[in-house]
Amino acid sequence: MVANAAIEARNAGTAAVYKVASSATGNYTIPNLPTGTYELSVTVPGFKKLVRTGLIIQAAQTIRVDGALEVGSAAESVTVSEAATLLKTKSGELSNSVATKTMDTLSLLSVGQNSSGIRNPFNIVALLPGAFYQPSPSFTGPTVRINGGVSGPEKVLIDGMDATNILGQGANQQGQPGMDSIEEWTVQTSSYAAEFGQAGSAVMNVTMKSGTNQYHGNAYEYFQNDFLNAGQAFTVDTKGNPNDHIRPRVRRNDYGLTLGGPVTIPKVFLKP
Repeated sequence: MVANAAIEARNAGTAAVYKVASSATGNYTIPNLPTGTYELSVTVPGFKKLVRTGLIIQAAQTIRVDGALEVGSAAESVTVSEAATLLKTKSGELSNSVATKTMDTLSLLSVGQNSSGIRNPFNIVALLPGAFYQPSPSFTGPTVRINGGVSGPEKVLIDGMDATNILGQGANQQGQPGMDSIEEWTVQTSSYAAEFGQAGSAVMNVTMKSGTNQYHGNAYEYFQNDFLNAGQAFTVDTKGNPNDHIRPRVRRNDYGLTLGGPVTIPKVFLKP
């Protein structure tokens, strides 16, 4: 990169543009970017315009994007569609990110006794290497242990705001965000930055969905019924079909809908 280059990062979903300039040594930093997919462009007089597309920014992530400029007219451009490298060279922290698509394909509905039946996104902790997770029907929340640590010292951040349960358990089920309002869930388990203090074993960074320039939404129902389950072996259903096994009664419906998009007020505010 050359000195004093005009650099823009454009969010593909919201069309928001973040502008910076490179330093005298050709370095640049674009801080506090919201999660999403970005297009990076570099413009310098006497060089072809450089465009990098498909750059995915996750929660609490630092990526490095170098630009090799070619001499030419400013009307010409070089577009690079290769994704950013997955190798972390800017920090030694270990983290795991779970996207919305992965959450939607997992069974996140609690089935414990006295459970509220609300899908619990904290269940994704069971997918992390070196993690122990045990759901709990009580108000104290599930049991979470990361890398052999004690239960409960994790810190929960929702869009950067502290949402940790101060009554004892970090991953509190009653204070959890709505499943369909989550964009991404990142769990930092080791060597995270000093800015994430007061965390004994892990930092859970939850990013909520935000609006885009397109209207979108969904309707859903997560359905459970004992009629669809297999019966318990070596049992007889004396109250129903004597040739059938006993099926524990489990009947729940978790349904709803979501809607998002730009806000437009005629003659007052128009979408970007």
